[in-house]
Amino acid sequence: MSCAVAADLPALIELEALTGGSWTPQQVEAELLRERATVLVADDGSGPVGWAVGWAVPQELHLMNIAVHPNHQRCGHARALLTTLFNQHRQDAESVLLEVRASNEAALRLYSSLGFERVGLRRQYYPDGEDAVLMTLLLRERRMA
Repeated sequence: MSCAVAADLPALIELEALTGGSWTPQQVEAELLRERATVLVADDGSGPVGWAVGWAVPQELHLMNIAVHPNHQRCGHARALLTTLFNQHRQDAESVLLEVRASNEAALRLYSSLGFERVGLRRQYYPDGEDAVLMTLLLRERRMA
């Protein structure tokens, strides 16, 4: 895992498109420049295969996005990205907050396995009208490995 740099931008835009993400190229680029954002990249040696974005807000880390190339899913990249992101913010954040599509069963299982709890539902959260499950994790109670 490493922090994303400007040279990663084309690969991150491609990853977002390949995974059906809703972020525009401009939004991806903006995250690389956003002061409060931590943007991490998973690289398998041939280039980026995943990325994650977290925003540090007072006492909280908000997971904004995570995507892994379809050919590299279920290989541990998402877990590694999340673990690295959470460990980087353990000192300044008490908790992590995220929204995830209610239909994204694989992500819901991953987040639950990391200790996240469902705390709410955001109705019609996504542009297509799908609901988002709101989940939270108390960082200070868990050490990610």
